[in-house]
Amino acid sequence: MKKFILNFLAFLLGCFVLLCIFLILEIISRYYYDRNFKIIYEHNPPLTIRSDTDKTRKLNAGIKGRGVIKQGSFPPITYTYSIDKKGRRITYPVSETEKKVNCLFFCCSFTYGIGVNDDETLPSQFAIRNPYCAAYNYGLPGGAPQDIYLATLEPDFADDIKNLPTIVIYTFIENHLRRLVGSWSIIGKWGKKLPCIELNNGRLEYLGDFGQAKPLSCFIFGLLYKSNFASILLQSMKIDYPTSFGEKDFELLHLLLTKTRENLSKKFPQVQMIFLFFPFSADAVPNLYEFFNKKKEYIVIDYLHDNNKREILLELLKENKFSFPDTHPTPITYSYVAEWLTETLKNRDLIP
Repeated sequence: MKKFILNFLAFLLGCFVLLCIFLILEIISRYYYDRNFKIIYEHNPPLTIRSDTDKTRKLNAGIKGRGVIKQGSFPPITYTYSIDKKGRRITYPVSETEKKVNCLFFCCSFTYGIGVNDDETLPSQFAIRNPYCAAYNYGLPGGAPQDIYLATLEPDFADDIKNLPTIVIYTFIENHLRRLVGSWSIIGKWGKKLPCIELNNGRLEYLGDFGQAKPLSCFIFGLLYKSNFASILLQSMKIDYPTSFGEKDFELLHLLLTKTRENLSKKFPQVQMIFLFFPFSADAVPNLYEFFNKKKEYIVIDYLHDNNKREILLELLKENKFSFPDTHPTPITYSYVAEWLTETLKNRDLIP
């Protein structure tokens, strides 16, 4: 009995020591993280709200505001934003030229333009070069492919846009797949309110948000990622689940975009879908470019396949001009992509 008590006390002491070590590491990592890596986004007035159906978030309609991005010792990045009455970021310039084609830009903050002014976003830079195109910015910070699909199901979606041939530019980044399937790093940090849609016998099934569809996973990983030490450790060791993406995930993304196109085809006479890999995104997801490039209903674009464009992009990276410290693109990057996108669409006779 005495031996058992001694062993039990030694176990408790070991647990206490481990707890103390963990607390010390947590304090150090929190200080280190806050000082060097923590990103704070401030928007006044608030940028996003929940939709009336509560299935997705949307931009706060009819506002003008100012955003600030703060990260460690980097100088703060400030920008202004304007949201129209339909919850889209304003696209400039608004010219009186008769429009011949609609260009709808989706999906996340890379489309919305976190960190840049209204006239510096990808849709605005595209509109500047193409006065005959009516460009609309449907970018949503933290947006995912399922957000696009659900938004286009709403009866009043795009009801103020003219009935013209329409081009949909879906801008892909690697994190879209993580948001689509609910990776640990997404639901553990901020994404439990993202819509959860799965493939069931070849059909899309809406299961609510991830918090409703996967409450235990959201609870466990929500606790885990509350720890700065655990979060930094997982990130530095590149530990996440799923560890990679495969055919099943690609099929889900494909069906979501296909159904999105079908929804829009009920509103517009012709709809062409453009799958635009934002530079360096295709390399992060092996085989996705080849998967979508085989689909005849899409025009798939990855500008890193062009050696001249690759050199320009690599030079921007080298000079720290490609993105801000928080990884969102700079105005010069948007300018190049808009110029190349214009060239691609004109060469295919999709825009005048």
